[in-house]
Amino acid sequence: MALKRQQCLDKRLAREPELAKCLHEKILDYKAKGYIRKLSTQEEVMRMERSWYLPIFHVVNPNKPGKLRIVWDAAAKVGRVSLNSFLLKGPDQVTPLPDVLQRFREYRVAVSGDIREMFHQVRINSEDQHCKRFLWNDGNPGNNSTTYVMQVMTFGASCSPSSAQYVKNLNAGRFKHQFPETVEAICKGTYVDDMLCNVESEGEAVKLAQDVRSIHAEGGFEIRGWLSNSKKVVDAMGECIFFQKDLNKSSELATEKVLGMWCDTISDTLTFKIPKRCRQQLLSGEEAPTKREVLRILMSVYDPLGLLANMLMFLKVLLQDIWRSNIGWDEPIAGQQLSKWRTWLSVLNKEKASVPRCYRTITTSSSVIQLHVFVDASENGYAAVAYFRYEEGDSIECAFVAAKTRVAPLKYVSIPRLELQAAVIRMRLAKAVSSIAIPVFQYRNGFSGLIQEMSFVGCAQITGSTASLLVHGLEKF
Repeated sequence: MALKRQQCLDKRLAREPELAKCLHEKILDYKAKGYIRKLSTQEEVMRMERSWYLPIFHVVNPNKPGKLRIVWDAAAKVGRVSLNSFLLKGPDQVTPLPDVLQRFREYRVAVSGDIREMFHQVRINSEDQHCKRFLWNDGNPGNNSTTYVMQVMTFGASCSPSSAQYVKNLNAGRFKHQFPETVEAICKGTYVDDMLCNVESEGEAVKLAQDVRSIHAEGGFEIRGWLSNSKKVVDAMGECIFFQKDLNKSSELATEKVLGMWCDTISDTLTFKIPKRCRQQLLSGEEAPTKREVLRILMSVYDPLGLLANMLMFLKVLLQDIWRSNIGWDEPIAGQQLSKWRTWLSVLNKEKASVPRCYRTITTSSSVIQLHVFVDASENGYAAVAYFRYEEGDSIECAFVAAKTRVAPLKYVSIPRLELQAAVIRMRLAKAVSSIAIPVFQYRNGFSGLIQEMSFVGCAQITGSTASLLVHGLEKF
């Protein structure tokens, strides 16, 4: 199987010499770093207790031109069996992405970095390395392939994500008593290999970044690509050139990607962009989209916190309307649906969506913090929106935290039941937000439609017993 896959790869490399050159350079780089090792003739013919051959292929990221990554296909099967069939996936030790992003908005000075080739920094026991053999022709398509083994963890193995996170946290845990805040930033502020943390002052940020780098170095990890809204922090980490690109007046160059979202380091805001792979004829309104294209555009907008919920909810309702019409996946929409699509495009083109990265500008730590969650429902759907309210003397600030939206089911549901379902997602959202970042809140909850149904006026103070009644009330509707 691996030999046939290698022959197919050789044919492609023969047609694309530039790709062959890049792949060969990548293999040589891995060999120089000790990630892979070429087997001797004696080792190649030696019968091992456990051995497996992995086919390889490459992947590229359109957002990172010129960067090529090799994947060892541990899911490739022979007789319904693959290497992944014998590997335990392990527990999910990755910090949830919404949690990381919400913590990233707490304080005024932000710092981010990523671990270089994280999976490849975790070595494999020598007796297990022959389970990750692969064939390579040394950069000469058509020549006989020789056998290599991976000496480190690979992309494609089902155990790699859990094992890498375990090793990262295990290494950080050794310094828990010496650097408690730094260890917490590593364990709770890292999503896979991207670290996002924030502190109140530039001095704290420099110390935190330096401590993170030294702790990772103790475990063989190298964190680089430092990004911050403070020039002092990036200069201290020795990445002046990287920050100078952010200071360019061009908005494209001033915006860097942070876990798929876009962070403008000059204005310190989170921004959003429609992916370039979406056809411009559709976004300009020149062509009518098909049902498939509407769904593709909706799902291509990366918004884990619901910061674009007001714009995406309109598109969700439109997609449900298109679904009710029973048109095919590749049929263009028309009539009222096309009119609604163009209305959404007009709003999309007029408004530049951006949200301040930091929740507040108030600098003192004695401010009163409140969490306000509002919900509402209609025949089209229901939603919950969370805000922080900061009060310090005469200064009051409000910050948009997160939102959750749901379209109404295709089967008819009464408005009172939808209101109660909105109350349920409100409680889940409030619990998620309050358990992540700020330790103390005073809860007040505004219900617009639901309060009228309950004959209350103004904002309602929802206690635990009342909230419980709201949940159990779903069973009565």
